[in-house]
Amino acid sequence: MLAFGLTLVLFAFWSCCGYAALALLRSRRNLMQNALLAPGVGLSLLVLLLFWASRAGVPIGVAGVPVTIVLALAASLVYWRKRPYVPWRKYGLFAVILLGAAVLTGRPMFEFGFDWASYCNDDMANYVLSAQRFHDHGYFDAPTGVEPGHNRDLSLYYYDLHVYSHEFHRAPGTRCGSELLLAWTMTWTGLSGHLVFMPVILGLQLALISSGAGLLYQFRRQRLLAALGAALLAFSALTAMGTVLQLIAQVFGLAVFSTAATLLMHPFRPETPGRALRHGLLLSIVIAAAIIVYSELVPFLAIAFALYAMMQARMQGLRLPHNLSRYWIALAATVVWLNTYSLPAIGYMNKQIGGGVQERFGGDLVLFPHFLIPSGLAQLWGFLPVWQLAAEPWLSIMVFCGGLLLLVTVAAGTRLAWRGQPCAIVLMAMLAVTAYLIFRRADYGLFKMAMFAQPFLLGTLARAWLHARGERFDEQAY
Repeated sequence: MLAFGLTLVLFAFWSCCGYAALALLRSRRNLMQNALLAPGVGLSLLVLLLFWASRAGVPIGVAGVPVTIVLALAASLVYWRKRPYVPWRKYGLFAVILLGAAVLTGRPMFEFGFDWASYCNDDMANYVLSAQRFHDHGYFDAPTGVEPGHNRDLSLYYYDLHVYSHEFHRAPGTRCGSELLLAWTMTWTGLSGHLVFMPVILGLQLALISSGAGLLYQFRRQRLLAALGAALLAFSALTAMGTVLQLIAQVFGLAVFSTAATLLMHPFRPETPGRALRHGLLLSIVIAAAIIVYSELVPFLAIAFALYAMMQARMQGLRLPHNLSRYWIALAATVVWLNTYSLPAIGYMNKQIGGGVQERFGGDLVLFPHFLIPSGLAQLWGFLPVWQLAAEPWLSIMVFCGGLLLLVTVAAGTRLAWRGQPCAIVLMAMLAVTAYLIFRRADYGLFKMAMFAQPFLLGTLARAWLHARGERFDEQAY
């Protein structure tokens, strides 16, 4: 129970810090959306502070507790001065869904506690060892050469990963947000990385579900829509698989990405300079965190925002240069937050994208064939386990149902994207890239895209289903 309790405490801390930041920097017109976005914003603030501390040469083992205290005190000050209203009653339904998702995915914790290590694969080993280096050393602290040579501290090998590459003779810009978060959790719990790994990634899955619901909760009467989207995401097999397979950067990145997409795709309206500055600063914090955590998703953010801007211009006839000040502020502030990390991050992102759009190993060796064959249509929706097929005729029936659902969702997504719905716009951006990956037979890229698309695929499906039932949404914001 202690491990499961740690997950809930982490999620609550991120949410409290994030809601305070939103109360300070964002409009209070949609308080429920703020509550759902709060974990993603809190995580962004936390990882950005840890990133600065580590790059300044302070080990997270030293900086972790002061950073926690500073965030807690700052949030308390905002709550004391601003006294923001928290919509507890409306949030109750989402709390039940989130708790159910935590139990569904994290139920081994009730039996094994902190000893639950899931698959304990090489990804987990890399993240844990890298987190240990950040816990004990500053970002740029170089090993002496003797320690790695005698295998006294294997975590020191990860200096090459984050700071220096013998292959390219330059800083590779490898994303490090997940490792910093693990190191922070290790600091104030006193536990080692492999013990806190699963509680942390389970908390990140809850943040992903919450931010996915926040993307749907655009207007007052969309509570049912957001709750349905959250429930579908809670039951999503591929979303849970990302947690169980210990893809912590992916789960963390999708949570921050969904938060950034919601904040970016906001109706263009005239703003006072003060409000534009506050919104721009908030955006910059989340975008900078997205780059630090999982930069591979940033191109989707740029594509989706470009599509959204075109839809807004088409629908409202706005003169965009007079409504984009917050975005210019966000861009400038993001560069300031990242500082010297900006160019290495771009280089690393290009490298990752290049690896994702080609066959992973080339030739006849395909390790991720799941979405190159028809059964992938059933596995996309969780009708089939990814590594298991059913007997006929059930296999053909599930493939047919998966294909039909995909066609319906794509048709609905196209219509909703044309009407400027953010969730559908992100889905269309991802589907365009997916079509290219299918053409290239990029097995690994398709495998990742199937997991990336879950919040937006299921959110669009929820909107289409409720619309078919005759639900009407009041598109007047709070």
